[in-house]
Amino acid sequence: MVRFGIVGLGVMGLGASKALAKEDYKGGSLAAVCDLNAELAKQVGTELNVPYFSSLKDMIAAGNLDAVYIATPDPHHRDPFITAAESGLAIIVEKPLATNIQDAEAMVAAAAKNNIVCQVNFSNRFNPPFVRAKEAIEGNEVGDLLCFNVRLNNALVSPSKNLKWAGDSSSGWFLLSHCFDLARWFGNRKPVQVWANGTKKKLHGMGIPTWDYIHAMVKYDDGTDGIFESAWVLPDSLPFVVDFKYQIVGSEGTLWMDTFEQTSIKATPTKYSYPRTLAWASSAWGSFINRVVTNDRSMDLINDGLLNTNLLVAMHESLETGKIVEIKS
Repeated sequence: MVRFGIVGLGVMGLGASKALAKEDYKGGSLAAVCDLNAELAKQVGTELNVPYFSSLKDMIAAGNLDAVYIATPDPHHRDPFITAAESGLAIIVEKPLATNIQDAEAMVAAAAKNNIVCQVNFSNRFNPPFVRAKEAIEGNEVGDLLCFNVRLNNALVSPSKNLKWAGDSSSGWFLLSHCFDLARWFGNRKPVQVWANGTKKKLHGMGIPTWDYIHAMVKYDDGTDGIFESAWVLPDSLPFVVDFKYQIVGSEGTLWMDTFEQTSIKATPTKYSYPRTLAWASSAWGSFINRVVTNDRSMDLINDGLLNTNLLVAMHESLETGKIVEIKS
């Protein structure tokens, strides 16, 4: 059984804590929780009947941990990651890896130096619509990939209520990190240029200094390109918080993915299908747990996290300058 300590008890950290406490993720259990808010840590720890801490160093010193899940706000992944890495613990860190290149590079260096099991939680790699799409791509069912057309939007409740730190992040860091990673996963391509546009109106008017939406166009080293949208000001009256649509156009077919309907549609020259799919959180966590158990120290996912951060940094530079920005490779 892999014993987890959870760092950061916001929406994602709390959700993982409850799932691990119930052993929803087979092979993993909740050993402790940690948050800078001592009262929150006490509340969650007491509710879930595990030790609670307001210091990661204290949680590590108490022992009984095999791995940590870092679910702190987007800009604050570096310090807990390096602390855990230097303690030799396995790490799963929320996307994005970091919100600047210096932090991301320091985290990758710490992972390599301490030879730990680690990965960025690019959970949509386990989301069935995207798994089915990757299978179709690898089976050459849609031919050569030509372009992506993607939107990942959230209802207003996300930045206004669920994420108290939204003003220190953006829909790019929080949402497009998923979209960009999937484009990477669908063929190992590297982004080389990005141009982006957005507005700061609705959220600024609510005292949240971040972008309402971002439109980005990304060019890749294999000649493909993608149009990506992330808005998190959709009406809260909608029957869903997440609006995620992903289209891939190939030379011989097209793939459509819709996570609200949890449906993956496949069109080839001879066949059109739309198999229903299921939830995926246990698969994502199960993959990491298996890596810890088998001592899989591959750096692939953490390096992809660095590439993801490089693209997002360039995109935010383009947002501010209005210029096409070259992406650090």
